[in-house]
Amino acid sequence: MTVYDINYNYNGKPMCDFLCAVLHHFRDAADYWSCFCLSLAQLLARECLSLSGHINALCQTCYYQLRQLRPVIRLQTEDVVRTLVQAFVSGQSDYCNSLLFGMTNDLFQRLQGIQNVAARLVTGTGRREHISPVLRRLHWLPVRQRVEFKLALLIHKSLLGQLPPYLADDCQLIADSGRRTLLSSDTAMFVVRRTNSTFGDRSFAVAGARLWNSLPSSLRSADLSTERFKRTLKSFLFV
Repeated sequence: MTVYDINYNYNGKPMCDFLCAVLHHFRDAADYWSCFCLSLAQLLARECLSLSGHINALCQTCYYQLRQLRPVIRLQTEDVVRTLVQAFVSGQSDYCNSLLFGMTNDLFQRLQGIQNVAARLVTGTGRREHISPVLRRLHWLPVRQRVEFKLALLIHKSLLGQLPPYLADDCQLIADSGRRTLLSSDTAMFVVRRTNSTFGDRSFAVAGARLWNSLPSSLRSADLSTERFKRTLKSFLFV
């Protein structure tokens, strides 16, 4: 095995197995360590942060659930079918979905395909019919907007002091940053930290603040209750 023999998939094994195998192979070759350390770390980070493996597994699970539900729903009402789909499919795709912010368009399209199939299954809509009116009728935000909704909701909770410390520490209002007074200080805007990479731009401290600052001033008010904020934000994202 040489430097050029390394395959990114390592014969289809997970990245953790690939990393362990490479490190085991070079455990006695000190000369290789410095040149491999950074490249392996970058490779592992790129594979993990791209979320492609997670999306692949999620798509397989959701499509399997939809196939299992198809013969069951024929004798059920739309409300029952909607509840089943939300329990077995939407719940899985929405779990921790704020981490998907900044994901590539291709991966978002794959998740949107799951939601489209689920919406057609609930309503009995044909494949050739446009899906946007169907999602609006079900009051389902598209996948990308659902991610933005979850992220904005977390920032709103930070204004209300409802976030755990490990997240709240990343949310700093411009008014509390010690900078000179700006007009934005009166509209609950957050400091957007500078980063040098696209991965840094996807971090909660950066992505959350940037998304929040892009919302209308009426939504950035700390006087809004959580329920009212959710209703207003959902209406805004539907437009």
